[in-house]
Amino acid sequence: MEALDELIRISREAGLPAEVYHIKAAGQQNWPKIDDLLARIESAQKEGLKITANMYTYTAAGTGLDACLPPWTEDGGYPALYKRLRDPATRVLLLEEPTQGIDVAAKAQIHALIRNFARRGGAALVNSSDLGELARLCDAILPVRRDRIVGRLDRAQGLDERELRAAIGG
Repeated sequence: MEALDELIRISREAGLPAEVYHIKAAGQQNWPKIDDLLARIESAQKEGLKITANMYTYTAAGTGLDACLPPWTEDGGYPALYKRLRDPATRVLLLEEPTQGIDVAAKAQIHALIRNFARRGGAALVNSSDLGELARLCDAILPVRRDRIVGRLDRAQGLDERELRAAIGG
């Protein structure tokens, strides 16, 4: 919402029209915010500001796996990244909140990319606050509390979000 408030402020102060480009409420946690977002745009329009918005209407997104890789993996550009991903000695992905703020279709695509990577012999280490994502995506989960591994949950034994929440003490 801060970005929208800034866009409206700049439009008001500069006396210029403004466009919200690819408006969306990415991520389930943001879905409830869309009504407020649209109300703010409509309020600015009623005030006389020329604020418009557009969105893409695709059922899938184009976010690549590189969006959730640590920045160091791209040191040297995409050719170096591709070389690292092909090298069996470095075929480990370290993913920090890989789908945070990403729409549902893009989340499914990223999960498929991670699973395909693992099927081809790679290992993905995923740090995510989305416990459901971890339960669906991981073969094994090592809950950490106070910088210490406090257990191990395996897919073979069945994983669900409730068990995971109990394991991490949440």
